[in-house]
Amino acid sequence: MLRLIQFEAIKAFKSTFFKVVLLAFTVFIIAYYAYVYMNTTRIEELQTEAEDGLFRVQSELVELEASVDAGKLDKDSREYKDRKSDLEEFWIPRYGKEVEVYQSRDYNRLLDMEIEHRTQFIIPRLGYGDFWSREWRTLFTEQTSYEQMKWMREREIRPLLPLTSFADLTVYDQYFDDDGWGEFIKKLSTKYSSDGVHYANHLLTLLFGVFGAGIFIFLFGDVVTREGLGANGPIHLLRTQPIRWYQVLISKFIMVLVGTILLLASFSGFALLLGTVFDRFGNTDYPVLIYGENYGFTFMKISTFLLKSATLFFMVLVFCYSLLFLFSIVVRKTAIAIGLMLIALFAGVKWSEQSVASTWAHYQPFQYFSVPKVVTNELAVTAKNFAFSFSNGLIALGVASLVVWAAIAVVSMVQYRFVR
Repeated sequence: MLRLIQFEAIKAFKSTFFKVVLLAFTVFIIAYYAYVYMNTTRIEELQTEAEDGLFRVQSELVELEASVDAGKLDKDSREYKDRKSDLEEFWIPRYGKEVEVYQSRDYNRLLDMEIEHRTQFIIPRLGYGDFWSREWRTLFTEQTSYEQMKWMREREIRPLLPLTSFADLTVYDQYFDDDGWGEFIKKLSTKYSSDGVHYANHLLTLLFGVFGAGIFIFLFGDVVTREGLGANGPIHLLRTQPIRWYQVLISKFIMVLVGTILLLASFSGFALLLGTVFDRFGNTDYPVLIYGENYGFTFMKISTFLLKSATLFFMVLVFCYSLLFLFSIVVRKTAIAIGLMLIALFAGVKWSEQSVASTWAHYQPFQYFSVPKVVTNELAVTAKNFAFSFSNGLIALGVASLVVWAAIAVVSMVQYRFVR
């Protein structure tokens, strides 16, 4: 069996089709890194903004004094006193501190400042306990953002920038003053980081879904059909050897699974390498928000999040490969098999979206294709069903794969009676 697996691996990795798809995705990884790198907010940019803000308020103070000297404004007027106090006691010290922190690259002090600033807002809201509100910023968003900063400060983790109220958004933020404002907030809440750990997270989060499943389907789409399954196909030469038909299929399936693990590890390693070379490695303890029931929440290390996501995505691929093998055996043509697989994939995902509110939805394997949303419990919150979980996803996908393999066994036995 081991030699058969090695034989299948050599054929797969020497395939021109496999090499072309792999090369195309490698180019995509590099191009996507360039996009992430250009959209990463850097402390130098924030320093420039803070310096511009400080210059602007200092200029406004000078203009205010000039207005008094020119007789345009009364020095004893309420307008003058309030504005001068606002500039001298709030805006100039605030911008001055920001410039100082940005210049020193002191991320711990930056977190301290933001935590202190948000404390005055979060404490009163926690007293009211208005979790029922869905208007941005919800209390849930305020609280999770606040606690995330405290988590990072305690562990001296470098935060993603910028640290503003506009940079946070959760699934509970449903209502905005207007559509334009909502789109603006959603755009600002998407943070990018070009360090190795976070770029791997960006890439794998994008990969761990229908998009990634489609890529792997194309990579291994011809693993069963490349040798021909018809009566005169070269694959039937194996039947003249002391090898059973099920051993051929199982060896191909094992090769695909091992190849998938190696490719996922390679993609992750390449992403880490790109980020480390062009930026820095990053921190594997960075907190990822995990939703809980009744507005509860926890944080998970990004390394744990990626590991659990990779495990669930692997089970998604096991299910997809099982369907691909079934279609390949039935239709015996690569293009048709891949086409049927993609149709089944998108139809299954659409069906799962339509039936997400049903009581049996968490038994459907296609519900778990949005891997990051399953691991963070975002799907459970939006569907109001915490039966959507990482463990249930593994079970549903595993059982569905076994059912498909039972169908493969039946089809293979029927075909064997007619193909000699």
